Amino acid sequence: MKFIYLIRTIFLLVLFIGIFGLLNYYVGKRSYTAITKFIPVVGTKLYWTIFWIAALSYIISSIGRNFLPHYIRSPFTVIGVYWMSAFFYLLLLLPIADILRFIFHKTALGKTSIGNFLSFIYGNGLIVVILVIGLIFYGMYNASHTVVTDYSLNIDKKAGKIKTLNIAMVSDIHLGSGINNKKLSDMVDSINKLNPDIIFLCGDIIDENTSTSEKKYMTSAFKNLKSKYGVYAIAGNHENYSNDLNDLANNYKESNVKLLLDETVIVDNSFVVIGRMDASFSRGEGNNRKDIKQLLSKLDPSLPIINLDHQPVSLDEAEKNGIDLQLSGHTHKGQIFPLNLITKKIYVDDYGYYKKDNYQLIVSSGYGTWGPPIRIDTKGEIVNIKVKFQ
Repeated sequence: MKFIYLIRTIFLLVLFIGIFGLLNYYVGKRSYTAITKFIPVVGTKLYWTIFWIAALSYIISSIGRNFLPHYIRSPFTVIGVYWMSAFFYLLLLLPIADILRFIFHKTALGKTSIGNFLSFIYGNGLIVVILVIGLIFYGMYNASHTVVTDYSLNIDKKAGKIKTLNIAMVSDIHLGSGINNKKLSDMVDSINKLNPDIIFLCGDIIDENTSTSEKKYMTSAFKNLKSKYGVYAIAGNHENYSNDLNDLANNYKESNVKLLLDETVIVDNSFVVIGRMDASFSRGEGNNRKDIKQLLSKLDPSLPIINLDHQPVSLDEAEKNGIDLQLSGHTHKGQIFPLNLITKKIYVDDYGYYKKDNYQLIVSSGYGTWGPPIRIDTKGEIVNIKVKFQ
């Protein structure tokens, strides 16, 4: 069985590398025509050397994760994530240019002076290359300008002496992947300006690319978070993949942040906070997360229940077990168009507010980015929720 598994793994790896290489070669060949025709000083050898370094950078970074020093791996990571975003749009748009060129050549339009000019432009891929470069710069700008998104909602339960609750929530910071130490400090300042009663960190605050020094800075920065009832956090899928939960728990403890891993807390004898293990833990051996019914078995169901679950999944389970408000992230709202159209198909609610009877869900697009530090048709955000109790 192990031999068969090894052969299958090798076959799939070779297949992936082959397809990836061919697609990159297509993009490289079409881009080469556009670039060298209008920038002739770029020779063939120089172009293809730079191209393949860029195309393979993320693979080099991923393979070298366990043995390359961070200062060597980091440039490959940066180049790789920008290339992957450019590659995605080039692969999307260049075939359209090829189709247009075919139409110009096969119709009467191609025999006109305008048609010949457009065929020349499209055929050489110039417009596509310029458009993709513009998209990348726009996406970088958009990702660096985060917003505060406000929600107001009611929970039809009494919460002791508490009548209203001002919640600040962030998810998917992915510290180090476009969010540097300064931007993290700016985020802390922005949260404090909201004067929150409670703060929730809903997973993927760090990921597998976050360096030790960045984690150390995070620990220091989170000490400055200010709220009446404290700061609570859960782990996301990337924190699970990084196998770093013990270090994360220690970092959070030093920051006065309470990490909840399938745990519940009653805050000020007034409302319940559940912090769930991420759904990705269910795929591991011996790490299956508890179901909500288990977590609530010894709690007073008359209290308002706020459920922190990184991925917006198992909504029926949450609704049937009396969850009043669930806060999730994970989706990034697709992060870049048209991936947001895919996340809409995958999740019942991939972003924003959702309500079914007494169950309410808010999904954040996240504060940072994963992979390329760009956002197109989405915004990075801090979520501010004003809750009124009965």
